[in-house]
Amino acid sequence: GQVAGEHSSGSHGLPYGFVYSNGTFTTLDVPGATSSEARSINDSGQVAGRYSAGSRDYGFVYSNGTFTTLDPPGATYSEARSISASGQVTGRYTPSYGSHGFIATPMVYLWQRKRNKPLH
Repeated sequence: GQVAGEHSSGSHGLPYGFVYSNGTFTTLDVPGATSSEARSINDSGQVAGRYSAGSRDYGFVYSNGTFTTLDPPGATYSEARSISASGQVTGRYTPSYGSHGFIATPMVYLWQRKRNKPLH
C-alpha cells in the first residue's frame, strides 16, 4: 500500500509532504517551496497537495517525479485536496474575495466557480 501525509523535521519545524510506498519514504520537496503537504494519493501514486513559496500557497500534483503547480487565474491561494484514479483533482482557491472550489482534469484544467460558471 501507499500512504501520503506530512512530517516536520529540522530546526525550522515546517511541514513537508511525503509518500510511503513499499517500505520507501520519499519527502515531497517541491523546488522553491518552504513547506508542503500531501493531501491525497491515488493507486497510480499521483499525489495532490499544497506548497508554500514566498507569501503564496499553491496546489500541486506530483506524478512520476514531476511537480505540476495548479494556480487558477486570479488566485491568491490554492490547494489540491483530492485526486481520483483517473488523475482528476479537486481543490479550492481564493481570489481577491471568497473561496471557491475547482476541478482539474488531466492535461486540461477546468476552473469552476460555485455555480459552475467559468472564470473566464
